[in-house]
Amino acid sequence: MAAAVRLLGSGPFEEVTVDFTLEEWELLDSGQKTLCREVMWEILKNMAALGKTLSMS
Repeated sequence: MAAAVRLLGSGPFEEVTVDFTLEEWELLDSGQKTLCREVMWEILKNMAALGKTLSMS
């Protein structure tokens, strides 16, 4: 499984995203999917607390 990882510069912060294809996502077990969702939610909350504007594409 080779999920794409992107680094996006944003001033003093670097944002990291992991992009799974549908096929890769389907290979994850439910615990891995839950962990991924929880981590992304935590990052979203932290960025919102810092006043970062997020684009959900």
